[in-house]
Amino acid sequence: MMEGRPSYCIYMYNKEIQSMTLKNTLNPSYQTLIHHPILEDNAYSNTLLRNKMLKDRFWKRYNDDVATLPIHEFKNEILSRLENHRVLLIEGDTGCGKTTQVPQFILDAFAKNGNATDCNILVSQPRRISAISLADRIAYERKEHVGDVVGFHVRLEQVLPKELGAIVFCTTGMLLRKLQTNPSLEGCSHVILDEAHERQMDTDMLMVLLKRVLQKNPNLKVLIMSATINTHIFQQYFDCPTIRVPGRLFAVKMHFLEDIEHLPNIQKYQTYVPKSRFEIDEVGKLSIDIGKIVQVIKWISSHKPPGAILCFLPGWNEIMKVQSMLEDTSSYNENHLILPMHSKISHYEQRKIFQQAPENVRKIILATDIAETGITVSDVVYVVDSALRKESHWDDNKDLLSIRNCWVSRANVLQRKGRAGRVKPGESFHLISKEEYEKLRAHPLPQLLCNPLEKVILDSKTYTDEKAQEFLGGFLEPPTSTAIRKSVKTLVNLGVMDDEENLTALGKRMALFSTHPKFSKAMVYSSIFDCIHPVITITSLFSGEDSLFYNILDYKLQIRQNKRTYHPSSDHIAVAWIFKQWVNFNETAPYLIRKFCKDMMIRPMRIQILNQIRNTFIQQLIQCRMLSKTLLHEYNCNKSDLANKFENNDELVRAVLYSATQQLIEHKDVGYKNGILRKGVNELRTQGAKVVISGESVNYKRKVWPSSFLTYFNAAHCDVRRSTVIRETSVISPLTVLLFNQKKVQCHELDDNRVKLVININSHQTVRFVCDKETANVLLQFRNIVWSLVQYFLETQGLDHRNNLNSEQILKYKEEVFETLAETLKKASESIENTEKISLA
Repeated sequence: MMEGRPSYCIYMYNKEIQSMTLKNTLNPSYQTLIHHPILEDNAYSNTLLRNKMLKDRFWKRYNDDVATLPIHEFKNEILSRLENHRVLLIEGDTGCGKTTQVPQFILDAFAKNGNATDCNILVSQPRRISAISLADRIAYERKEHVGDVVGFHVRLEQVLPKELGAIVFCTTGMLLRKLQTNPSLEGCSHVILDEAHERQMDTDMLMVLLKRVLQKNPNLKVLIMSATINTHIFQQYFDCPTIRVPGRLFAVKMHFLEDIEHLPNIQKYQTYVPKSRFEIDEVGKLSIDIGKIVQVIKWISSHKPPGAILCFLPGWNEIMKVQSMLEDTSSYNENHLILPMHSKISHYEQRKIFQQAPENVRKIILATDIAETGITVSDVVYVVDSALRKESHWDDNKDLLSIRNCWVSRANVLQRKGRAGRVKPGESFHLISKEEYEKLRAHPLPQLLCNPLEKVILDSKTYTDEKAQEFLGGFLEPPTSTAIRKSVKTLVNLGVMDDEENLTALGKRMALFSTHPKFSKAMVYSSIFDCIHPVITITSLFSGEDSLFYNILDYKLQIRQNKRTYHPSSDHIAVAWIFKQWVNFNETAPYLIRKFCKDMMIRPMRIQILNQIRNTFIQQLIQCRMLSKTLLHEYNCNKSDLANKFENNDELVRAVLYSATQQLIEHKDVGYKNGILRKGVNELRTQGAKVVISGESVNYKRKVWPSSFLTYFNAAHCDVRRSTVIRETSVISPLTVLLFNQKKVQCHELDDNRVKLVININSHQTVRFVCDKETANVLLQFRNIVWSLVQYFLETQGLDHRNNLNSEQILKYKEEVFETLAETLKKASESIENTEKISLA
């Protein structure tokens, strides 16, 4: 674009591309996400047989059951209130049995009367591990197998009853997806919203929608179940009666940090941990003393009677570190059973958590906050509490989301304490002083008030035509008008909505995805630019919080070097090729996978989950009609030219990512240092702020830059370093910035032959290019042609073209234009791809 510009040969089509509009919304007919008679208005020929069978089972259990849980004393009151009210709030202490028993109370009441098939209950859980383990538990109590009367449906896994008269546990997200295709929940008799007190975004949204469903479906009953945390807000919102159920707990003695320091012989178990392993890391997370946690666990094991230990930690990395340090002690391998408890653990591994440990073996469970509520490990006697959890917070001033370790609330501390003492008196050890505990927030903040709202607003468009302010204003605790306006503006800038908040053709496609709009936009565009395979891989990985690699904080150099063997200047392309290598091993030499994962420092479980998430996103591409079912088999075999024609064109893949995010970093060789304007400062800036690239990125401390531009997905602000930290980046060519930024380009004449092209990326960032007039004219025309084609296929792809005589001609024209585009980008990025021309630090 500067001197030495390439020659751009563009085939100009002599017919104008006609735009088409989508008819209403896409609303494709596809398999429902929870495809089961509990949610479908179908009749079964064996209804009478099913009713008789469940009635017989009820009376058999009725004679055998012994009511031992506090909730049993309230059984008749619960059923009576449900008979006379459509909404009921059950406020229950830890251990009262509400989650496992209430669904059975309801189903058994129908079974007793011989009409069990009229009772079909959905129980929403905030986490997949809770949904799975609860289905297992209830089936075990009923002496049935999962899939008979009780089932579950979570992301990537399901076991559903085959007949009516059933209880299905599902994640809140799954139930929200179901409401998109069955907005009245026809065929469902009861919805139980469990763990409402956690106030996750999906939970709050589900309450809004259920309140509306009650008006559409006169036969539906709703139960809200919550721990004793700020429950009055639910009672006021639904204007419903409340039943208060006490818990069943033995006494639990609390120890705070000052008490722990005076435990007898505690110093004997002091564990050395390298400083970097628990101090504040580079994105400003609150410190966690791994050594102190291990010390307390070892002390309990040596000084306390038998009983399982449950340790609360913020995240997966901390779990792995504590497990590693405990396993370094040889006696722990023989006398202790150490079990991680995390949402990524497989169903099979989760079951071990609830099983009794062998005799003379102490079970130690290392868990995140998923163990706080909803699931019960009955043999836990001791709790070790870091008093931390991972939380996401949105900074309105910096327009950045940060995920960091934060103090829990006092209510959370009490919930964690309550996990002990289920079978006998217990003890809890909290790594926080009594004074600090008293200063904690009384209740956790609703997620809606500390997260960006783009996904909620986009999702709302699948349920209602209301504007964002009106819809979000109906939540229990609505977000601020400022936060709503900013999120609406972001969606408008992404091309998802127009200024009147109506979904665009792009937005209608994206609304059917279960991830953030910037990731769904990338996937939709990948189907138009024929590079689905790598883009799906990249978005599947970076749309989650978990890294593909082991212990990022401790092994940044090795991870960086491993990624550079696959690409020298793009973290995103590197992981796409790493995944493709894993697929090749999986298909041709599976015996080499373990060695490959070990050499690359890849977590095998994470890459398997990544593969499952990719399949989910592929299904969503089909649902929004950007990928046809006829191409799916070819796609899975990586043989589809139409789906993956340009999958090996790395610059085009990066261009698609940039077009989806519109997030740009600029490298500056001139900048201020110590208040003086200097050369050679090697500074990176985005949106007017300085940024730092994290140590595991291939572009960390790069000395020579093949281009001044980079793109990225995620950023976090570091309060300690007073800068924005970005973990994964990709260098992109100036041509990519010009062609794939969708802002208006201003053209300013410099002299008779040269012009300056100006793009205002955002209010803090402007990009300028200088070239001759002829080149500028060709590039801008080509840019308009490319995005006219994109708009055409956003509006028409997957729809009926039988009445459009020009569709085949336009498709052929698109192939010619995109061939030129791909070749042009490939030439423009030669210095980015060529490792021999790049000097790395």
